[in-house]
Amino acid sequence: MCTSAGNTNSPVSSGSKDRTTHDLHVDDRMTSGLLEGSLVGSSRSIQRWAKADLTNNLKAFIEHEKFRLKVIKNNMVRDYEKNHSSSISLTNNHPTSVFVSMRNFLGNWKDKLENSTVYGKRLREFLSVDLPSYLPSKSDLDLASASIGLLQAAYNISTKDIILGRILGYQGAKLNSADCYDIGKSAFRSGVLDTAYDWLRTAVDLPPKFEKFKVDKRLTFNLSDALMHLGKISYQKKDKDLGLKMMEKALELDPENVELNQEFLKYRSGWQVVILPDLNRESMEPWRRRFFDKCQEIVTNATANSTIPDHNLPTIPHSKLTG
Repeated sequence: MCTSAGNTNSPVSSGSKDRTTHDLHVDDRMTSGLLEGSLVGSSRSIQRWAKADLTNNLKAFIEHEKFRLKVIKNNMVRDYEKNHSSSISLTNNHPTSVFVSMRNFLGNWKDKLENSTVYGKRLREFLSVDLPSYLPSKSDLDLASASIGLLQAAYNISTKDIILGRILGYQGAKLNSADCYDIGKSAFRSGVLDTAYDWLRTAVDLPPKFEKFKVDKRLTFNLSDALMHLGKISYQKKDKDLGLKMMEKALELDPENVELNQEFLKYRSGWQVVILPDLNRESMEPWRRRFFDKCQEIVTNATANSTIPDHNLPTIPHSKLTG
């Protein structure tokens, strides 16, 4: 009996041995999975770690950080001081000055503020000492550009004057072509299509005859997107053939863009083309029409009575802004 019980060939002992071997195999697979890509995954990795001298690496990192801080001191702070100089006064909340100040701030600091490392956290902490409220965001910039477009529509201010920073006789910061693109896109989203067309046309320097259009490689905004939006507005309000030509040019500049290709195919076939919302005087609600009329009446009366200050501003120097 005892001999039988100790026999390794017995069913009970055999089954126990099989299960133990299976469990070991499972443990091996689990261990190899946990150790994959880790230091203790191989003796060679451990030996390398034990022999490594990282002193020079840490010194190199310190030098890198010194250089990074030097860049911040010499470039970023200088740019902030330049963009927030006394020549751009925000005391009167001038629309173009507010817009330009936020654009400059986000252009220089957006990536740093969104940095999820300790550097980004500490930067936000230091800035919040003197500005406990919100810092400018991309949505704020979009709202500011939309406000300029609606302000223009309400008071019937020319695009040329706003680009110069001249709004109702008060001087603000001047705008560049990228600003025109942003304001045009915001006006498009707000449904002010005539205003959007004017701003986007100015941004891309659109000639009277589209066949003479030439791409300015110095532009810093999305030219193909601007042309696609101009094409959509022209297709609906002005000239369908011209609109399609603008879209074709947009595709020529960005042929791999799937969204542009899909939009162009819809407009070329005339199938499933969505009518763009268009806020114009004829279609707007009565209350909005009364508000716009009141705004323009105030401007007309003030101009007649010379109550709006005239700063004798110079004409626009750039040839593309004189049209």
